[in-house]
Amino acid sequence: MRPYNYRGFHRRAWTTTGAPFDIDQWRYKNRRYGAFAARCYVRCVAIELATEDGLRLAVLMVGEVHAVRIDEGALTLYALTPKGEARVPLNPTCRPEAYLTRVRETLGGHALGSPGGYPVHLRHWTRMGQASPKNLEALLKLGEPEAVAAVAHAPGLTDELARRGWWALPTVEVARVMLAHPAVRAGTMG
Repeated sequence: MRPYNYRGFHRRAWTTTGAPFDIDQWRYKNRRYGAFAARCYVRCVAIELATEDGLRLAVLMVGEVHAVRIDEGALTLYALTPKGEARVPLNPTCRPEAYLTRVRETLGGHALGSPGGYPVHLRHWTRMGQASPKNLEALLKLGEPEAVAAVAHAPGLTDELARRGWWALPTVEVARVMLAHPAVRAGTMG
């Protein structure tokens, strides 16, 4: 096997976790797939936000944000703030699906403090109404439809959280679940 990074620093990419990734090592281990697959693999591993998107998200998250929703078709992020609705157009540097995943990871890192975004193992657990009341506001800032559904299923749902959740995901399923709560039925949302 060739020595690690034998061609210099320019042949090395950094993954999203911060670990070094050497293209030549990947090619040697997966030589049956060819050079094109190696280039595609590096693009998928080392996805970074566009500079302007990273700056806009950082400025948005410093302020007070109540809820976030992402329009995947128009590649636009909307945020509900005390002043109204903020709109952030996204400029993907790779495939839109992978880029939106990276945007959601960034939002999750800021809202929940977890580097990978909304943890997969918590999705079904929170949907069954096991989310703690202190995390309900943070779940609305992730831009994940599953997180909004988890807020709708939470037993500690208030009228204000229901309003924010309805703004983030206005679907029939979310409305039906929210109206099952007495606090929502008695409030302005009911």
